[in-house]
Amino acid sequence: MPFSKLEEEVLKALKEEPRRATEIKDYLAKEGIKVQQGEVIRALLSLRRRGLIERIQDETFDETRPWSTAKWHLKELPAKAKLPTTGFTIALSGALIRDVGVNLGIETLSLFEALEEVLCSASKRLCIAVPYIGPALTGLLSNYRNHIKSIYEILVLTEFKPKGVTTLERLRATLFPQLKYKLIGRYLTVSYGGEETKPKVRGMHLKLIIADSSIALIGSFNLTEVHFLSNYDLAIVVRGEFAKVLERLFMMMWERAQEPIRRV
Repeated sequence: MPFSKLEEEVLKALKEEPRRATEIKDYLAKEGIKVQQGEVIRALLSLRRRGLIERIQDETFDETRPWSTAKWHLKELPAKAKLPTTGFTIALSGALIRDVGVNLGIETLSLFEALEEVLCSASKRLCIAVPYIGPALTGLLSNYRNHIKSIYEILVLTEFKPKGVTTLERLRATLFPQLKYKLIGRYLTVSYGGEETKPKVRGMHLKLIIADSSIALIGSFNLTEVHFLSNYDLAIVVRGEFAKVLERLFMMMWERAQEPIRRV
C-alpha cells in the first residue's frame, strides 16, 4: 500500500532525528504543512503497523498518552513496508504488563496505547459502550480534547447510574457538544409479603469503543481508574471488516436504547 502524503512527510522528519508528535507537527508547519496533532498520530500509527518506526521512552514519556509523548525514530527502510488492513492486536492493562510482561510472541499493546490509537483514529464517529462512566473517562477524553472536539459525533451507550449521567451531561455542556448518549436497562418490580425487589432483565455489560467503522477495541475493561491501573484486564484491537460488524451491532443497540429525559 502506498504512503499518504502526510506519512511521507513524517518519514522525512524522522530521517533527520527522532521526534515527538508535537515536534513533527511543528516541523511540518515550518515546511508550510498545517495539520492537527491527531492527524500526525494517525500517521505514526500507520507507520508503526508497517514496522517502520519504533518508540523511544525517555524522561518525558507518559504511559497514559503513549503515542503523543514518546519520541519516534525510523526502524527500517520504507521499501520493505507492508500495512495490514485487517487483523487483531492484544492490549493488556498496566497491572498485567507489570506483573506478567508482554513476551507473548506477538504484537502486544498497553491498554493506554490501544485507547489512544482508537481515539485518534476517529474523525467522523466515535462509539463508546460501557456500563460505568466515571472521572477516568473525563480525564481520558480531556487528554485528547483538541482532537475529539473535531470528531463529528460521539455516541455513548451505558446503564443509568446517577454519577455516570452527571459526568456525561457535564462533558456535553463544557467540552463536547456533539456527544449524545442513550441508556440501556430494564428492571422489574416484584413484591411479596411486604418485601420488594427490582431484578434487572436488560443491562449493559459490553465494553466496546469504535472509530469510523475502521478500528475497534473490545475487552474486559471499564473506563475507570481501577481498570486502568490495578485490575488484570485484556482487550483486543480489531481493524477492517470486523470493526464494521461491531459498529453495525452498536448501532442496532443504539436504536433500541432509551433517550434520557431532561428537565430544566
